[in-house]
Amino acid sequence: MQHNYNYPQHSGDKSQTIIRHAELFYRAPLYSYTHSFILTLQGPEPIQTRLLTKALHLLSILGEGAIYFAVFLLIYNWYSRGRAFYYLLFVSTLLTIQNVGKIGYHEPRPYMVFSDIQTVGCSYEYGQPSGHSLFSAGFAVFIFLDFFGGAKVSIAYVCGLIGSCAFFLCMGFARIYQGVHSIDQVLYGWQMGIWGALYFHFCLKDAIISHIDSGELTAKSALLATAIFALAIASQIAAYFYVDYNFQIPTLWIENLELKCSPQPLYKTFHYKSLIQAGMTPAAYTAYLGFIWKQKLFQGQSVNLQTDIGRYFLRIIVIGSLCLPFGLLYVLVPWSLGSIWLLLLLKTLLPCLGSMLLVFTFSDYLFIKLNLVRKRGKNLTVQEGDYDEPLLGEKIDD
Repeated sequence: MQHNYNYPQHSGDKSQTIIRHAELFYRAPLYSYTHSFILTLQGPEPIQTRLLTKALHLLSILGEGAIYFAVFLLIYNWYSRGRAFYYLLFVSTLLTIQNVGKIGYHEPRPYMVFSDIQTVGCSYEYGQPSGHSLFSAGFAVFIFLDFFGGAKVSIAYVCGLIGSCAFFLCMGFARIYQGVHSIDQVLYGWQMGIWGALYFHFCLKDAIISHIDSGELTAKSALLATAIFALAIASQIAAYFYVDYNFQIPTLWIENLELKCSPQPLYKTFHYKSLIQAGMTPAAYTAYLGFIWKQKLFQGQSVNLQTDIGRYFLRIIVIGSLCLPFGLLYVLVPWSLGSIWLLLLLKTLLPCLGSMLLVFTFSDYLFIKLNLVRKRGKNLTVQEGDYDEPLLGEKIDD
């Protein structure tokens, strides 16, 4: 079913403007109230050994990014390439919103300002918006809409809705309890994440998936993708330069960070880290280039990914093998490297660009060569409507 793009997109632009302007009114009072609220939650005793603290810390670790990559991997390894790209583009968009916001607002986290607030699982960048809240709310609503949008209300629908809301609400509470985010930072993250999910679902989903699955990727579309990629990177670099030249980090923030958290290299803190994370945002761009290269290199074969569970996990191993060299590069490059631009290049930009380019260019070819897919048709696009038959244990056609 095709959506009407004009009205929802116009409404989406207006709602995003309203969210940004409303934040100006509740930022100061909610940030001020956060101090007493966190002290009430934490109490006078140390919180590090509490069972609740440990549980919320585990939830925060889960929300740092691994779960969202896992969701993308599940989608990429089972559904159409258009749907996988739709998920990856959403991740890249949220990451861009997070980086521009954190650098542009350069707001401190509560533990940086209030010396009597305890902190668990320190985060070292600026606090506005909460990245955990942005991604948890955005992805929870995004996945719910993707699987249940337009569906009739059922037990699965209700469970999905409750589970989605519980996930991001608990994530926001965890970040406040740990002293790493204020109420306004969590609220703003929720709003921007939910807005992003709604905008993608109602304004972009059909167009993105059909564009990729059609296989009609042209030089003109590649040029447009390049322009969007350049704008996204430029916005983050421009925000970094503006803050770096015009804002002096207060000594109190640095002292509280060093007092309450383990010592960190300079480039792993404040706006420096956000700039380095900007290297992750072009992942969708190189994935798009990978589609184009795949069209030119491998023609005449199609992939159907809904196979038995054994081949499913073997495909994960193949994807992991393609990403391994770039993952090692990320791990081996030290944060203490003397140049922030080398860190941007070696720590995030090259690993993300290279891994996504290899995966989206060569993975389907390798799947076919290793007999890990069901072959059907004459082109590399996959139609989700082809997956009506029972597939477990079924032999792959050669």
